[in-house]
Amino acid sequence: MFEVKGTFAIYKNEEQFFGQLQYTLLKALISEGSINAAAKKCHISYQQAWSIADKMNRNSPIPILIRYKGGKDGGGCRVGAYGYELIKIYEELHSKFVKELVGLNANLDSCLL
Repeated sequence: MFEVKGTFAIYKNEEQFFGQLQYTLLKALISEGSINAAAKKCHISYQQAWSIADKMNRNSPIPILIRYKGGKDGGGCRVGAYGYELIKIYEELHSKFVKELVGLNANLDSCLL
């Protein structure tokens, strides 16, 4: 069976800004409450999670992750308002992308066989 496939990501200046890994990391951070737990859920290292987070924030016009300094409960980060908006936009665009792929694949076999 023939099939059109594609990878969805948002790019800024020819460089990937936000894709599946960034999306999954933010969702995990929201559900798990810490970057360490989010990294484990995404099967990446703590260092890689921070690297992804730093790159997102550097390339973003508004911080996606808000860092806070340690204290009694230690430091960490949380997803900021712009991060939540980015998740929403990503989900909407990804849904449209998937629907388009389904449409492209609907009659592909009959065209190519």
